[in-house]
Amino acid sequence: MIDKLKVEKCFRKSIKTYNTNATVQEKICNNVVDLISNYKPTYNNVLEIGCGTGFLTKAFLQKYHPSRYTANDLVEENKKSIENIFNTLPEIDFSFKSGDAETMPFEKNVDLIISSSTVQWFNNLDSFMNKAYDLLLPGGFFVFSTFGTDNLHEIRSTCNSGLNYLSEKEILNIVSEKFSVLQINEEHHYLRFPQPLSVLKHMKLTGVNGNNSKRWSAKDFTAFDKKYRRLCKNQDDVTLTYHPVYVVAVKQ
Repeated sequence: MIDKLKVEKCFRKSIKTYNTNATVQEKICNNVVDLISNYKPTYNNVLEIGCGTGFLTKAFLQKYHPSRYTANDLVEENKKSIENIFNTLPEIDFSFKSGDAETMPFEKNVDLIISSSTVQWFNNLDSFMNKAYDLLLPGGFFVFSTFGTDNLHEIRSTCNSGLNYLSEKEILNIVSEKFSVLQINEEHHYLRFPQPLSVLKHMKLTGVNGNNSKRWSAKDFTAFDKKYRRLCKNQDDVTLTYHPVYVVAVKQ
């Protein structure tokens, strides 16, 4: 089970540093919006799950102007960033709902649910699919990104810890239990860093270390550095892999 309080704490600490360090996450948000635009020209009532500091929110609103938009995030302090976006769009009925999307209630009859880099933090994706289905109008879309089995594999190989990511096939099987899946695809992004400790700093600055409860000693850092360099074949720099999976699903 994922400790949501720890996840919330890590992302809260990264609020000021997230936007300048989460370059892959920003690209993923832009890709999600590109997927959305392939299917419908307008959406009226939108629910965003895991809005964070607003990458997906801003990208979506550059192309769409719904009449109502509800943004949810685990971290209540992200409300200010999202409100700043909507202050320039007074014509949109906007609300921010802080809390765990798996357990909190939302208003029904939305015609689009969007989410980016969030559902991998859920304890029961199957159950959330049922919830999303109930929230959507017939013909409504659920468009989201999550991460596949190669995601951050370098960290999992060296630390023996991390999230249990699902394969594209496993994600497809879960989503298709309730929805018609119109599209599912995956890609890989490789970030390069001068040394392994820079990878740890990157994870801290983006909040994605939310599932790591270990307290590290100087000996641990040294061992991590050596193992990570061996994994990357002792090159002049080291890599960190992101493995996003994109899904477009519709309620029939």
